[in-house]
Formats: sequence, structure tokens, C-alpha cells
Amino acid sequence: MKRKTALWLILTALVVAISALLPEAALAIQDARLEGAVDTQRVETVDLSLLAELSIEDTLYMVQTYQSRVRLDTGRQLNEGQAGRIAIDTLEEVYDRIGYASGFYVTDTSPWLYVGPGGESVVLWEVAASGQEEVPLWAMLGYEALRRVDATALVDERSGQVVSLRIRLADETSGESVLPDPVPTALPYGEVPVEEIQDISNAVGYTMLWMFADRLGLRDAPRDVIQDGEYGTYLTLTTDGGTPFTVTVSCDLNELRFN
Repeated sequence: MKRKTALWLILTALVVAISALLPEAALAIQDARLEGAVDTQRVETVDLSLLAELSIEDTLYMVQTYQSRVRLDTGRQLNEGQAGRIAIDTLEEVYDRIGYASGFYVTDTSPWLYVGPGGESVVLWEVAASGQEEVPLWAMLGYEALRRVDATALVDERSGQVVSLRIRLADETSGESVLPDPVPTALPYGEVPVEEIQDISNAVGYTMLWMFADRLGLRDAPRDVIQDGEYGTYLTLTTDGGTPFTVTVSCDLNELRFN
């Protein structure tokens, strides 16, 4: 009898001990199962906002209407050297068509994520460059002299094309860009009729606009959609969503600007 009692006591102690260990064992089994599930279902972390594929029209529109932008550490398809080369090549082509320039070089390059009002996004490289040029409008009016200019180009990473360009005269003494307001209408040798300046400005605008239309694959756009407006020569386009907008080229004595 005593032997049976002792056996029951031993069995009871074993049951109590096993019961105490069961929660830890169950948790260990559950942890192992979850760890295995994580291993079998692991996905790469991808910033989906970088994967948007906008058309050229939508990218041009984004430059005008973006809501915010964030500087990135690196691009996805271009590096600094490639983006800088695209910007310099574009600048050189501009002056092959409208005038003379020399010695353009890149001063800064950085990629930015531009985000639109609907959450659409695109990666654009902002490239700063400097060089010397004969200011096209001044040269056409008879004042031919090289001046230092600063340029800023936005390079669309997906298409590898410049979608915005600004070239402006620089202050030689301070090294900073200057944009007098209002734009002067007098050259060193005398007053120039506003009508003459406007005609030459329009001619430069047409040349630049068709150059960019060719580079961006918009060469099929009918020529009658390029018009002269109050703020320059412009091309009417439509986004993929059906929104009409204009891409403008402006030219005055101090600045050239595309989009």
C-alpha cells in the first residue's frame, strides 16, 4: 500500500512538473514556427514611389506642379557622372543652335524624388553647371561678348533627358546669379526697340522649343500648337490623364529658360 502511495505521489509530481514546462515548450514551438514563416515569406523592402513610370508629358507637368521633393542618396538608373554628362550635352546642343558658348562644367549634381498632388512620383537629377557664353539675345542685337553664366538642369532619370533648363547671367564679382527686374532694354550702345527684342526672343524660343521637342520625342506635335505668348514661346501638351498644359521657353537679356 505504501508502495502504491509513493508511486502515485511520484506520478503526481511528474504531472505537475510537465504541466509547468508546457507553456514554455508551447511558446518555443510557436516562436520556431513564426521564425520559419518569416523565413519563407521574406520580401525585399522596395520604395514603390520610386517605381512610377511617368510619360514624358506627365514628367514635364510634374516639374510645374509637384507638391514636395526629397533629396536622395543615390539614383536608381543614373549616377552623378551620367546625369552631369546629359546636362552638359544638352547645353552644348542649345548653343550649337542659338549661339556660342565654351567651357561648361558641372558644379553640383544630386538626385531628387519629386512627388505630385496625386502621389505620383519621378526621380529627377538636379545638375548645376557654369560656363561662358555670348548671350544670344545680346549677340543678335550686335553686342558680342563672352559672359559667365550659371545653368540648372533637371534630368529625368527614366528617359535620360533634360526636362527643365535655366541659364542665367552671373555676377562676375560676387559669383552669384543676378536677374535684374525689370529686364533692361538698353544695351551699351543705346536703346533697343522692345519690338525688336521680342522678335529675336521669339526666334530663340522657337529654336529651343523644337530642339527639346525632338530630344523628348515630341517631334510629331503639330507646328501650329507652338505659339507666342505673354511669357514666351510655348507648346501645348496633354497629360496621360487628359489635363492640358503648356511648356514654355522664355528668353530675355539675362536668362534663357525651358519649362
